[in-house]
Amino acid sequence: IACRRDLVARVAGGRVRTKGLLATMKELRATLEQEFATDVHVRLDEHGELLSAERMHDAGADPAAVRARVKQLFLPRLDFVEALYTSDELAATLSADDGKDALRTAMARSYFPGRTPDVVMVKKPFWISMGMGTTHGSPWPYDREVPLVFLGRGARPGSTFQPCSTVDVLPTLLARAGIAVPSGLDGQVLVSAQPASSR
Repeated sequence: IACRRDLVARVAGGRVRTKGLLATMKELRATLEQEFATDVHVRLDEHGELLSAERMHDAGADPAAVRARVKQLFLPRLDFVEALYTSDELAATLSADDGKDALRTAMARSYFPGRTPDVVMVKKPFWISMGMGTTHGSPWPYDREVPLVFLGRGARPGSTFQPCSTVDVLPTLLARAGIAVPSGLDGQVLVSAQPASSR
């Protein structure tokens, strides 16, 4: 894949240095242990900080307060981070999304209780945690928006920038095959992908 070196040179991105991140984690871990009288840390990875619910409970610490404190301590120390969200904030966004924070809304849609870290870390565009190679899964458009291509009998050449989602694939394929789309199915039939005779 060819790339324009002059364009790549202007992209403000990079790789997270594990050594620096571990040093920061060690410092913050000591601060948290002093404040909450227990070591609440379990794991820090590219997705965020996971805390021990059991240790917080045993110490009589309010989990929401611990999560908020972790966010407060982390944010000014990690220059590659665009935003930090506690699991409490993401859960609240799911139940009362006002649409004012598109990034938080995107992260909330990936929130899964019990699996999502206590404090979710969103890296700035073009920053990755891997020392080598590449990855995906960020909420940024270059990582989230991908082309969708339909091929086969009856498909007509053309393109469209109609917004769609992965849940639109099944109902569109059903419609292309002449099969009734069940009511209540997630997604919609993409008209632009239909053969001319079915429109």
